[in-house]
Amino acid sequence: MEERILQSICIRLADGRTARLEVIVHLDGMFETLIITDDPEQEKVFSKKLEEQEGAFDFFEYLKEEQHVPEPIGRYKKLAADLEQAKIYAKEQMGEDDSGPFNFDSVSIYLPRWREKLVINAAKTAGVDCFKDRRTSRYLFSIPETGDCLMKTKAAEAMSAFLNNIGYHTRVFYMLD
Repeated sequence: MEERILQSICIRLADGRTARLEVIVHLDGMFETLIITDDPEQEKVFSKKLEEQEGAFDFFEYLKEEQHVPEPIGRYKKLAADLEQAKIYAKEQMGEDDSGPFNFDSVSIYLPRWREKLVINAAKTAGVDCFKDRRTSRYLFSIPETGDCLMKTKAAEAMSAFLNNIGYHTRVFYMLD
């Protein structure tokens, strides 16, 4: 028995790189689900070994859903670019002081009749986290790695102001832990 690829597809990662998502069966009978970049120096982005084939294929489907981010088009491409610019601006404005209470402050944007999956993919492309409020057409965006307290608040306020100035209907969502 030789090592062989059971399933392989090309995906686009959130950072824009292309990669292969594969299920491999190894010589020892173990199954591995992995993501390998298509860069000249291939990088193993993710790998998980499983004993059962069914589990490997289930995990393959999970990774395809979670890690594959299609290239945004139309207004979603503009949203991704705007979110990325707002993220850069917010990181410049957040300062160094992270005192105060722990919080989950984020930016709320009103996007009526926008497709949730495409908004979330645009956010992933921009490198920000996104969550849709199920009762409204508001989406919450937050910047990873901006501190836990005052820095997060300042980043959310700066990001909201930036997006508001370029035409989005935003507000800051304040939430203490």
